Amino acid sequence: MRVHVRAGLRVLFDGVLPLGGAPTRTVTASVVAIQRAVSARGIGSYFDARGAGTIAGRAALLARGGLSDQAVDEAATAGARSILVDGPLPAGAYGLAVPTGVPVVGLPSELSRAVRALDAAGIPVTVSVGAVHVSENVDGGSVAAFSSRGLAFGGGAKPEIVAPGVSVPTSEPGRSDEAEVRYGTISGTSVSAAVAAGAAAVLAQARPRASALGLRGLLVGSARVVEDGSASTAGRLDLHAAVQQEVVAEPDVLSLVVSTGRAAERRWTIRVRNLSTRRVPLRIRASSTPAGLELTARRERLLLRPNEAGDVLLDLEIKDFEPGRVATGELELVVRGSPVVRVPWIVSRPPTVDLLSQVSLEKTGDRITDATPAVVSFVAGTIAEGTDPAIRPVGELEVQLWRGRKLRGVLSLRRELLPGRYTFGLTGRGPRGERLRRGAYIVRLVARPEDGTRQQVESVSYLVR
Repeated sequence: MRVHVRAGLRVLFDGVLPLGGAPTRTVTASVVAIQRAVSARGIGSYFDARGAGTIAGRAALLARGGLSDQAVDEAATAGARSILVDGPLPAGAYGLAVPTGVPVVGLPSELSRAVRALDAAGIPVTVSVGAVHVSENVDGGSVAAFSSRGLAFGGGAKPEIVAPGVSVPTSEPGRSDEAEVRYGTISGTSVSAAVAAGAAAVLAQARPRASALGLRGLLVGSARVVEDGSASTAGRLDLHAAVQQEVVAEPDVLSLVVSTGRAAERRWTIRVRNLSTRRVPLRIRASSTPAGLELTARRERLLLRPNEAGDVLLDLEIKDFEPGRVATGELELVVRGSPVVRVPWIVSRPPTVDLLSQVSLEKTGDRITDATPAVVSFVAGTIAEGTDPAIRPVGELEVQLWRGRKLRGVLSLRRELLPGRYTFGLTGRGPRGERLRRGAYIVRLVARPEDGTRQQVESVSYLVR
């Protein structure tokens, strides 16, 4: 919260400080410094012999080490408009039950000393604390903007699950200059990963028979859908539901990449396993199917004994699917007496784009040798424009050497190339390091997408003298 401290026309501080309490309007008051011995005597020390309050309507500056729920409550009850602490106030470190509108602010040590010196010299000091405006977090419950999402190299959807990872309160390493414990908030996937790992540890105790894949299935299957408008299968971690879940699906997320929009049928197989100690009857149903797709299960019911697994065949009918489209849906495993288990699925048809472009060959000398190689340069992959720009990487790149119609071998093999410019040097040697005979050769670049759609081939010629 913004805090402004001044002595007459001299501004001592103007900035943002951690705040306890929540004033609904700006609070301005003159400062009165309180010695620790005074506050230690209790609320009676804030009144004079005639019963008049000595801190009423003022900003009470408590001594170092004097901060406690009781000290704050007594100062607020005695009429203090705001309460200042000698030393930093760690954000979120105190559950101060102060009256509404009474802010508690920790002043930096140097500023506290300056205020006390001015107060002792009889120079008035005034502090103003800005009002708090409370509003609904419209982004609450959605995937953070900095969190990666979308299709991975193999066409699978990422992430499968999301956990709290924005402004999570925590302790910080080390101590302050005053040897006090430090607190703060952190954001990032490292935080959410720790939360998910903790949830998995709890599940491992509750379901000791579950494998690593089983624990993942419990977390994904119990996660609740995130309604943020993105084409994602990510669900929000729900540990309470995960502990109660009795069956898991393997795989826990289904993904399919199609290369044509024409009518076609695809088939998935999932294995449903009972992790509980009782016989479990369950029903299989498709909860939502986007337009142009139809998902049906060959079996609608299963009865599984403890630790037994059963296979379910799923038929996906594709009626109309345009390039660049991504569709998501869910299969539900309904178990009586347990939360519904969700099995998210995603179907995508990547846009038709160039995996190789701007292919060229340049010489660095009159002859191609180890010292003066030829350089093959090209751009691999691309970024498909759209509402949600999609990265189209190259899953596998082969640099082949041909002479006429005969393949001499593979000069280089690279995997998982993100969009960007790449170069390779040609030294006049073959795939096994042997010197090439004089003559004309062809370098053929073969780019294959990881999702199994159309590969692209580009060639350049070069001459060995």
